[in-house]
Amino acid sequence: MERCHLWVAAGGLILAAALLCGCTTSSTPRVSLAQSASAIPAVGDVAVVFHGGEYIPFFTYPSVNPFRGSVVDTEGLPLKESRATLGVYYRNPVTFSQLGLTELNNFRLTQDRKHLLLAMKAAGALAAMAETDGAGALWLPYSESFPLTEGDAMSAPWYSAMAQGEALALFVRLGEVTGNSEYEYLAHATFRSLEPTTAAALSGAGRWVAYVDGDGCYWLEEYPMSVPTHVLNGHMFAIVGLYDYARTHREDLQAERLLRAAIWTVKDKVAEFRVPLQPSRYSLKWAGQRGDYHSVHIRQLRELSEITGDRFFSNAAEAFASDYTQ
Repeated sequence: MERCHLWVAAGGLILAAALLCGCTTSSTPRVSLAQSASAIPAVGDVAVVFHGGEYIPFFTYPSVNPFRGSVVDTEGLPLKESRATLGVYYRNPVTFSQLGLTELNNFRLTQDRKHLLLAMKAAGALAAMAETDGAGALWLPYSESFPLTEGDAMSAPWYSAMAQGEALALFVRLGEVTGNSEYEYLAHATFRSLEPTTAAALSGAGRWVAYVDGDGCYWLEEYPMSVPTHVLNGHMFAIVGLYDYARTHREDLQAERLLRAAIWTVKDKVAEFRVPLQPSRYSLKWAGQRGDYHSVHIRQLRELSEITGDRFFSNAAEAFASDYTQ
């Protein structure tokens, strides 16, 4: 549900004939994870262009801190107001990741070290809140419960692929800028959390944010639930971290495979989010359509076109844009 501004590469027909691999573009009923979980993600015909190893900034100019004016903690970092308990503020991993990515981008554009120091402070706050599991994966908990829609809610502590992916991008990029090996450790451990989950975790016995459905599609779940929500913007924002990790770890074949699989899921399923002449669906579980997130979807699809070189995604973005413009 939380939007951000990231630097993934920025920018066909969406209702093309069914693609030949693993997934199908037809709409399918939502089923529980226990019924649908598979182990091997499909990668389809997706290729990835790493642009000489450099990420492409989403911003082309210094950006204003999007959290300026927020309630802050004792370190000056922005806090998020709880949806469950108004007046209560907490340390939100997406907020810290977005702040860090914004300020790190500002540093790269201006070379003003105050931006770098704030990005490092945000990363330090993420590391301080992190948990690790027995497999060495790093997890960023939400300490407050989060009411959603249609009676759904996330109960604290909970975890999100969007938070994991954005933090992964921040750790990778800080490692590049500073040369500090601690960021490499944090990046590697965070990447481990995005590997497809086990059957035990799906049954409620462990943390998870990513899984492979019965069609072979690899989903990065912003809101992991027993009946998947499949939130489109959260899935695509999490791809940012996978892209950064894969481009800086070219020897890690699993990283590139998961990146391609996550992009393939968008390619195969994006038609299910489209509502002709209206805003796109926010989620495949919930009925709501959001004009503000529709514009986010358009931008993200253009970004996927840039990092894949595949006009399918730019054509999909234009189809969405023709449906609705705010």
